[in-house]
Amino acid sequence: MKRSTLGVFAIFGWAALCHGESQAQGSAPALEEVLVTAEKKEASLQDTPISLSAFNSEDIEKLGISNLADIQFSVPNMAMRQFPNSQSSLRVFIRGIGNNDVQITQDPAVGVYIDGVYVSRSSGLANKIVDPARIEVLRGPQGTLYGRNATGGAINIIPRAPSGDFGWKQSFTYGNYERREVKTDIDLPEIAGLSAKLGYVYSERDGWVENLGEGPDFGDERKQGARLALRYDLSDTVTVDYAYDYTDNDIGTFYYQTIGRPNAGFEDVTWSEDFIDAVKPRKPIDDSGLRVKGQSLIVNWDFSETLQLKSLTGYREMDEWIYQDYGANPNTDRLFANDPFETSHRQFSQEFQITGTAWDQQLSFVAGLYYFEEAGREFTTDFIALAAETFSGPLPLPISAFAEPVEEELQTRTTRAENEASAIFGQLTYSPVWLDNRWHFTLGLRKTEDTRYVNGDRQNGFWGVVFGGEDFESVETESEYSNTSPAFTVAWDARDHLNLYVKYVEGYRTGGYTGRGVSRQSLTTPIGEETVANTELGIKSEWFDRRVRFNAALFQSDYEDIQLSFATQGNPADVVVFNAGKASIKGLEADITAMLLHDLMLNLNYAVLDTEVEEVINPNTGANDAEGYSLPSAPDSSYTIDLTYTPYLWGTVSLLANINYSWRDSQWPAADSGVITDAEIADYGLLNARLGLRDLEAFGGTMAVSLWGKNLGDEEYQLDIIGAFPWSTRVGAFGEPRSYGVDLSLQF
Repeated sequence: MKRSTLGVFAIFGWAALCHGESQAQGSAPALEEVLVTAEKKEASLQDTPISLSAFNSEDIEKLGISNLADIQFSVPNMAMRQFPNSQSSLRVFIRGIGNNDVQITQDPAVGVYIDGVYVSRSSGLANKIVDPARIEVLRGPQGTLYGRNATGGAINIIPRAPSGDFGWKQSFTYGNYERREVKTDIDLPEIAGLSAKLGYVYSERDGWVENLGEGPDFGDERKQGARLALRYDLSDTVTVDYAYDYTDNDIGTFYYQTIGRPNAGFEDVTWSEDFIDAVKPRKPIDDSGLRVKGQSLIVNWDFSETLQLKSLTGYREMDEWIYQDYGANPNTDRLFANDPFETSHRQFSQEFQITGTAWDQQLSFVAGLYYFEEAGREFTTDFIALAAETFSGPLPLPISAFAEPVEEELQTRTTRAENEASAIFGQLTYSPVWLDNRWHFTLGLRKTEDTRYVNGDRQNGFWGVVFGGEDFESVETESEYSNTSPAFTVAWDARDHLNLYVKYVEGYRTGGYTGRGVSRQSLTTPIGEETVANTELGIKSEWFDRRVRFNAALFQSDYEDIQLSFATQGNPADVVVFNAGKASIKGLEADITAMLLHDLMLNLNYAVLDTEVEEVINPNTGANDAEGYSLPSAPDSSYTIDLTYTPYLWGTVSLLANINYSWRDSQWPAADSGVITDAEIADYGLLNARLGLRDLEAFGGTMAVSLWGKNLGDEEYQLDIIGAFPWSTRVGAFGEPRSYGVDLSLQF
């Protein structure tokens, strides 16, 4: 880690420690307490020994958070990139640990939970969030408190629960790129112990790359989502919550333009290092879509004043169909296309939790039993343009030849996967009275068993690989995994508003299969589990009469048996995954919140990552090829500056003025980018702002209106770069240019 970073950290802590005690206690306004449920109980953010970011409803409003991807620029050491063939799917990374693929045969490294129910697939994570009350991001391995294990971290989305009182909020958005959005949130009054809440959102927007040919613009979206929440107070001690959510997206995939000069044999391919905002492909572009349904049933029973029981039952299903042309241009046919790329998935989970306290609250505990099963199917046909008209034998990609590229069907793949998992987990915290309850010793443990099954067909490949389908027997296999992961934490309440902690935690991601493997061997060879051992030192503190909050964490992670993807250069469809990697990750995360004036709030977050890939075993030679490899989506540093001004103007009417700037250093889109290609994503910064009036009296209720803008500097920045295509080693997608609009809401 950079010495300058450690110096800043030490100087700030020393200065605050020296001067904080001398501040006189007065009646000046203080920062509001932030409540979180990261440890399965409601507690102050400052008393929770986890590196954690939390967003309440006001934060969500001022930052314009409408889907999960919007939070990444406000969370230290977090990165999200859309999966190349779907703008509804996210690749989530925390502290350099995540998934660069969304195969149904592998688990994500970051767990996502909606109201406590685990969402096992990344497809659909970029959907609209219907009426969220809070979003929490936990950094570092998680497992002793959650149903599924995760090596990178966990994201909790907590929707609003029915209040039991009537309420209605209607919101409208209009902006450039023909952006329109309508949101409705209705709370119904309680009747005989039953209360209900309904949320609905519909949005549409034209893509920022115009399709001058046939089909939708690139990046088009027509999205709608709904959520029904019911709460029944069965008795004074038992509450039953049921929720149903639905998502229906019709979208256009992102435009992947050729950024680097084309290779020999592909000289006619249009390319540019600068953003192209309009293109006329020779082939029509088809629509893509996604449908997601989810249900949850949660029963809370306050068994006694010191013991609570909870049951969480969840079921989710997802169907997605994608058309993606990675080389759409006016001069050549499809260079590489998925036509179609279809995924269907179903999951069921059951979790039982017990939480409570004992020994006059000296002992607190959380324990759980978890069961999970899922089944999915992925089907795709790949088309590729070749730089020669005929071949014999295995396809030698990339190809340098004199002929004009000719489109050929590369292969048709069908992969079916099933997974069954069970776990027992828990942790207990001892806060001895003989240490004035200021020391907290926590022990956690998790035991997990997984069984994975895969079945696959491959047809019409250039390699002559044909198995499965009507005439051939499908390939199938099964494997089992088991893991036990501990966690230890020592926390010290050094004084009021100053808490320190040190923790050691191990996490693991279960094994799986290469769901897109071309050969029998690559499809059926199991992938082993990957593990992370994380040591962390943290501070949670408030200073100057609680007008300044400073939270920070220093950490080191030993990352073992990393599940690395190896793609054939020139053919991104031929991907094999091995436990080939070993890396060390060191870092810093710091959050500062300061009340500069009564109505002026400053938020700063800063993150540093120092990653070193120590081992990459080449599956073909057995040699260590680690030199030049980098962890993907792991910028060396990133920061956010957020300034919010909320004075009252007259009566109850207040102003909301927010300006937000986020920066992140350059990063690699894939672990092997530094070896095979020079496909680095350049550093960039984004400036966003919002200006509005709130609590205006109108129509018997209150009204709010805001003007907003995102990427106000019109920065050309890249969402993703792919370096394994045959026609160029730099093919990528650009992020949204400057966007702006107006929000209007009425609340009764």
